[in-house]
Amino acid sequence: KQWYQRRVAITAGVFNFIFWALGGTLLVLGIYLKIEYDALDDISNDNFGNWMYGLIIVGAVIFVISFMGCCGTLLQSNNLLMMYFMLLLVLVLAQVGCCVW
Repeated sequence: KQWYQRRVAITAGVFNFIFWALGGTLLVLGIYLKIEYDALDDISNDNFGNWMYGLIIVGAVIFVISFMGCCGTLLQSNNLLMMYFMLLLVLVLAQVGCCVW
């Protein structure tokens, strides 16, 4: 392997690990807030509950996709990296679609 290919692989692995950790943090934060919110019955703002579910869903999606990128980079698996790329492409196209809509 060339030196730049190793650097790209290391950089991709580091960024995927960072996003994996952030996705896990969002997931844990959403679950924690959901548990605490259910314990407090006197809060009547239902929008807060929707935000908690949003945190859980977004955190889980980021966690899974980043984990796939980490494993694909570390194992140098073309199949995992292609799935990772396709999922990122779908997410980017969905974001563009939401912005246009």
